[in-house]
Amino acid sequence: MADIQLIGSSPASLSYAQSANYIELERVQAVASGTLKYLKVKCGASCKIKTAIYADSSGSPGALLAASTEQSLTGSTPPAENTVTMPDLAIVSGTYYWIAHIVDTAGGTFGNSGSGTSKYKSQTYSGFSFPNPAGTGYTSETATWSLVGWGTAPGGSI
Repeated sequence: MADIQLIGSSPASLSYAQSANYIELERVQAVASGTLKYLKVKCGASCKIKTAIYADSSGSPGALLAASTEQSLTGSTPPAENTVTMPDLAIVSGTYYWIAHIVDTAGGTFGNSGSGTSKYKSQTYSGFSFPNPAGTGYTSETATWSLVGWGTAPGGSI
């Protein structure tokens, strides 16, 4: 069975490069139900990345639901799509989630400023692990990141 998009949407224009050593979180609404398997991400510079999915808690990131291991991405100009493997996670259509990521190299991931609901804060990449719950101290911004969750429909497999 073919994989399906579950959460997130990559912006048409990738004009906003992420800085290294910042955790970025984007609030997204699930477009389908299924089992999350991986994230597709547009990458402009080769980097290392850590990703996570948080529950939504009244419009803010809440409990940690899943986190990836550190993975390496290959960058290119224009930004190329890479895949980040995630632990299996049940996603429910219409439910809000937060996709989180942090990179060790500036320009590793791309997005688009001016739309979307995101939060960020400075974190040292080396030794970083996603807290549970997400915590406080984030700055709000309007950005849509190029991380999109894919997986299988209920009862399906990749």
